Amino acid sequence: MSAVQPAVVPNVFTANPILVGVHAMRSAVRSNSPTVQGKRSDVDYAMELVNGLLEGRLVAFSGQFWVFRGGYWRAVDPLREIVSKIVGLMGEEATATKAKRVLEMVRILYSVDAEEFERRGNLLCVKNGTLDVLTRTLLRHDPDNRLTTGLDIDYDPTATCPTFDRILQDIFGSDPDGAQKISFFQEWIGYILTNDTSLHKFLWMVGGGANGKSTLLNVFKGYPFSSKSLNFVTLVAFPLPLGM
Repeated sequence: MSAVQPAVVPNVFTANPILVGVHAMRSAVRSNSPTVQGKRSDVDYAMELVNGLLEGRLVAFSGQFWVFRGGYWRAVDPLREIVSKIVGLMGEEATATKAKRVLEMVRILYSVDAEEFERRGNLLCVKNGTLDVLTRTLLRHDPDNRLTTGLDIDYDPTATCPTFDRILQDIFGSDPDGAQKISFFQEWIGYILTNDTSLHKFLWMVGGGANGKSTLLNVFKGYPFSSKSLNFVTLVAFPLPLGM
């Protein structure tokens, strides 16, 4: 009988404060868990999977497993993304029961507080980095940003959008305050691109028919995460009177 030695802390844990304490706990669990020579425990397999194959880039919260990939943490299918790798690690020892045990051990050992994520409302993950929307600085992708959404586009500070600019001019250009409306709408689009909800506001679009409301809303529908984070409600959907 011999004690399993704690694993070397991967660089990803050293670089990510949210995972350092969790890893220290796991190392303590391993160092105090006697095991038969040559026989690995569920803890061993769980740590080899996450620390080795996945380089520490897996956590569990809100009832899901999340893998850091492409600049942000993505919810993954545990059967395809995790269990298959567990079976590969176990080799001939693998059974459905053992694999499920290791999966549950991964969940227990690598659980983190969901409140630690989505706290950086000024950061927006794009393909070529993480954009600080306040300073317009493009940063490198970093797991410690704790983002769970991203856009499948490259940030280009020199990019233009003539079609969209023309549509805004067509809709608001003839209004006395058209310039202010255009500026506000562009700012609103930028706001909802982030995960910041500190303003506690929603956009109320007022006007008759065929004046551009639906056209502008279709811009939002093109966002990759619009089905999860955006909702459009017409006035008739509210119970009357509204007390206004």
